[in-house]
Amino acid sequence: MFNFLMNTVTDPTSAPAIKTAPSFLRLGISFVVLILALWLVVWLLRKLSHSRFGFFNHQSSIKVLETKPLSQKSVLYIIEYNGQKMMVAESSQHLKIKDVEDKSK
Repeated sequence: MFNFLMNTVTDPTSAPAIKTAPSFLRLGISFVVLILALWLVVWLLRKLSHSRFGFFNHQSSIKVLETKPLSQKSVLYIIEYNGQKMMVAESSQHLKIKDVEDKSK
């Protein structure tokens, strides 16, 4: 009977080893996939924010025809409002609007 008890007690050194390499590999792959998914979401949001003016141009009477950054703090816009083209210069201190004559007519 004593032998029976000795055979059922497991030796701590003979316990199955925990395999950590596959779990670390899965964790690493999951981390990379998560980072790539976040990067894709940020990229798509940037793309959509740049193109939102093109989407709204079809529904509005104001259309932004061209945008030209002149420096870090100033931008030149060519807009059309009710068929009339205007040039708008924007800076941190001023906003100037000038009518643009269409010479093609």
